[in-house]
Amino acid sequence: MGEGDFSLYRGPTLEAYARDIARAFHRPISEVRVEARKQVKHLLKDGMATSGHYFLNVIEKKSGAKIGRVWFNVDKRKKRAFLYDILINRSYRGKGYGRETMQLLEGKLKGMGISQLGLHVFAHNQFAINLYMNEGYYMASYNMQKDLRS
Repeated sequence: MGEGDFSLYRGPTLEAYARDIARAFHRPISEVRVEARKQVKHLLKDGMATSGHYFLNVIEKKSGAKIGRVWFNVDKRKKRAFLYDILINRSYRGKGYGRETMQLLEGKLKGMGISQLGLHVFAHNQFAINLYMNEGYYMASYNMQKDLRS
């Protein structure tokens, strides 16, 4: 992914992340947008040039069209990676591209000597949960909460 693609990716990704947080934690989107922006700015101190972070386009083989994006981080010392974001464009979903992208990513990471890939998925994203579970991912922990507001 080049800087141009990254610029186009960053805004919608931040907005989607903020919407997911707002939905999961029952918080106002305006409040969450500020926090999401701070979080990503902290993670990506040098933008897409931040050490250990990778941004890739997902390309459809036949047409060569960009059909999605992937953002992950690699900690070579610990031999672990973390998937921050995978997005397959709406019109290509449900056709196996997410599964294929995950498998290609895992192969790339294995080739880098990485032995573990972690990720976070919001509890309301059952489609993604099903994809990950079908690909052999397991629940490593649960975060739970209860609203105490009246």
